Amino acid sequence: MIPEPLPDPPADMPGRLQTVPPAGPYWRVWHPTAHATAANLPRTFGPLHRFDPHPAGPPAEHDGVYVLYGSLAFEVSALEVFARGDGSPGAVVEVCPRWRGSLIGAPRVSRLFDLTDEEVASQVGAAPRLGDANLDTVGYGVTQAWGRFFRAARGVHGVRYLSCCAADRGGIATVLLRQAAIGRVLQQHRLIDDALWPYLLYTLDSVGVGMARIDRCPRCDR
Repeated sequence: MIPEPLPDPPADMPGRLQTVPPAGPYWRVWHPTAHATAANLPRTFGPLHRFDPHPAGPPAEHDGVYVLYGSLAFEVSALEVFARGDGSPGAVVEVCPRWRGSLIGAPRVSRLFDLTDEEVASQVGAAPRLGDANLDTVGYGVTQAWGRFFRAARGVHGVRYLSCCAADRGGIATVLLRQAAIGRVLQQHRLIDDALWPYLLYTLDSVGVGMARIDRCPRCDR
């Protein structure tokens, strides 16, 4: 439940926004499909999720409107993907061999608006709760309007924000809104491999979510 209404973005762009450089590469947890063939391929179909910058309305393909979500921390990306819903205890998520954990480079020329900094956020009427409010049951209309606002801002390539799935541990997620902010794939592992599976089990167990390995999942047919 949201304690108070979320702020709307300003009607007019207030000039060049204060930004910060990326702190490092981003972990992305993802499943390959016919449309998502590489870890660093941004999505142009939307809007679907929190800060998607696609035009308001039914989800559709929008050439040139990019979005890609990730985090400096693997566990935050894992929680963002698998620890959704109403938080009911005993939840179990299924992971097939095609799930990947990929580390994507962050070009130093890219700049991020830091929504986790209350003072900076307040300069445009924003607030950190745009990131950490759980909106799974009410929708992302307001936050997607902010996504369009940040995409239109000069010199902004993405946004750092508190993850609603990891806010209790200071988890910070990032949404990238420009191709220039997305680097090459530096590392990639299957989630079920020893390089990532123990960390995934520990991370999800800490929030009461169980894991089960399966041979094939519904995403495999997409």
